[in-house]
Amino acid sequence: MKLNFCYLIAIFMIFLTGERDLAQIPQSDVKFRLAQSYEQTGDYESALKLYLEIFTKDSTNEIVFDAVRRMYVQLKRYDEAIDIINRKLFRTPNDLNLLAQLGNIYVRNSQESKAIEAWERAINIMPRNEISYRIVAQSMIESRMFEQAIGTYKRARTELKNPSLFINELASLYSNL
Repeated sequence: MKLNFCYLIAIFMIFLTGERDLAQIPQSDVKFRLAQSYEQTGDYESALKLYLEIFTKDSTNEIVFDAVRRMYVQLKRYDEAIDIINRKLFRTPNDLNLLAQLGNIYVRNSQESKAIEAWERAINIMPRNEISYRIVAQSMIESRMFEQAIGTYKRARTELKNPSLFINELASLYSNL
């Protein structure tokens, strides 16, 4: 019953977007929209199942990859989220954002030392660029690791020889401690 209702929602959503001939819509699009419906209603297991079906056929689709990762995190299946990110990092080892996400998931999985290693790898991709430090510090803040974020901002000031760098970010962090 629940599955039929979600199929009806997906078909209705397709109709609303102006897609009149359902036979012309690729099956993966219908599955993706249905998975999105499941996700929006909080049925993460069903959403994950459909996202994985799509991802199995096209593992290069960034949107689907992100959806699979997001579902693993929602379901607290952190080991699987870590695995899928590590497999992607094998193909794109210098993906700063992916390493930052990996750090967040390691923290959620109570593996703080591995999180710090992932964030260190991210910084080392572009150690002379403030963006590296900003992305890593933001990731630390999302993981509620405020002291580490302060340390990252301070390290950036030293490494980049700019003592006024990240003034606002540091002030905000210190005011919240």
